Amino acid sequence: MINKKRIISVAILILFLALFIVAPIQHTATVYAAESKERDWDKYTSGGKLRDSATESDYAVIMDAHTGEVLFEENAKHKRYPASITKIMTCLVVLENCDLQQYVTIGNVNVNEEGAKKIGLRRGELLTVEDLLYGLMLESGNDAAAALAIYTAGSVAEFSDMMNARAEEIGMTGTNYVNPHGLHDSKQYTTAMDMAKLTYVALKNPTFRRIVSTFEYTPPVTNEHTIDKPWYPKVWENSNRLISNKSSEAFSFNDSNGHAIGIKTGYTRAAEGTLVGAAESSDGTQEVITVVLYASPKGKWSDTITMFMYAFDFYDTINLAKHLTKDVLITTHVENAAASLDYENLEMYLVPDQQNYITDTTGMIQSIIDSPDRITRVERIDTPLVAPISKGDEVGKVDFYLDNDAESILTCTLIAAHDVEAIPVVTPEPTQTPEPNKVIGTPPPEETTGLVGYIGYILAGIAGLLLIIALLVMIRRKAKYHQYNVSARGKHSSNRNNTF
Repeated sequence: MINKKRIISVAILILFLALFIVAPIQHTATVYAAESKERDWDKYTSGGKLRDSATESDYAVIMDAHTGEVLFEENAKHKRYPASITKIMTCLVVLENCDLQQYVTIGNVNVNEEGAKKIGLRRGELLTVEDLLYGLMLESGNDAAAALAIYTAGSVAEFSDMMNARAEEIGMTGTNYVNPHGLHDSKQYTTAMDMAKLTYVALKNPTFRRIVSTFEYTPPVTNEHTIDKPWYPKVWENSNRLISNKSSEAFSFNDSNGHAIGIKTGYTRAAEGTLVGAAESSDGTQEVITVVLYASPKGKWSDTITMFMYAFDFYDTINLAKHLTKDVLITTHVENAAASLDYENLEMYLVPDQQNYITDTTGMIQSIIDSPDRITRVERIDTPLVAPISKGDEVGKVDFYLDNDAESILTCTLIAAHDVEAIPVVTPEPTQTPEPNKVIGTPPPEETTGLVGYIGYILAGIAGLLLIIALLVMIRRKAKYHQYNVSARGKHSSNRNNTF
């Protein structure tokens, strides 16, 4: 009985000791996760500007993803090794030059460096370009990078030339590429500012955005990876902890400030920790890009979150195309318009020629929103507008100016909202030219039928009969007159003979 009591007592003591030891560890993890989302801006900022000491990394930059405006930079143009954030350029070049659904036959990818991460491609395996891009950006597969480079350009060296040519177009003046994966080479380097410029361009590609923001991807069954010989791991998880869907992940960024979009991580001994991140504010108005180079494994995450929160707390962005054109209709007079339905007044709506944004401190952006008198609108309507006009016709331009600056902040095209009919033109009947040798006169009446026709015939008959009677009377009178004259001449001759 005593032994049982002792055993129970020892068990209880061990249980309490275990709880005492484990509980602080669990508590520490929870507290650390909460602390990673809190920032003392009185300590981290000065005059609204982020201090250099706010980030552990000495090579960092924050860029607005809509405007390209730099909100913070520290040694942003100093050259450092990129490690696997190199794959951002690899992904962009492939997207711009390849069909996602085309199949790639895996050859000799030659990625044998110790510690190089691979997705396990096998010689002769068939995968689509899209599958390889997920393996490239989520699992950071160096073998996927080499396979895509060879498929796109024929060799790693030629693909590196394509990467450098694209970097020059973007304006990455402090960058040079010699491979598509970022495994260390002293001739491959970049800057925080260049990586921000690259990501600014890449995020405009919707497929790039979709891939880098994907948390996990299930690779397909292939001729080499079958149900019996599956991929390892079976699901490719994004190495970017900022977009993790695990509640235990201390560095996931998805709270009241906004949420992470993703992008790419990197690490080599020479480069240390590298991270390019992007996040969208909770109200959807802002999007920012962050870059940290040569950071500690933990510091690159905390630095990135600090920069996200700083950008969303101290800055804001206004979408001018939405703000200035929302529910705006402009009316103008139209010449030669039909008067019905008020056609003389044409309604026009605005279509922005381009998306345009302004990024500034939160107070300055709110001032623009609250002070519409700071915006001047100048209409350039094609004059005079003459009907007819069809719905959808371009009829002019509108420029918007902030604080009467010389340069417009937004240009829009004016589009006709409805048809405008012209006044009908009355055309006189053409004068007929008589044909040669044709007598001009009243044309003979057309044969008529019915009562009117019969009355005409009767009257014509009566008129003819009267004419005949008149002729007969005249003939008879003439005959009598002739007979009388003959008689008279006979008597006169007799008297004359008697006198002699």
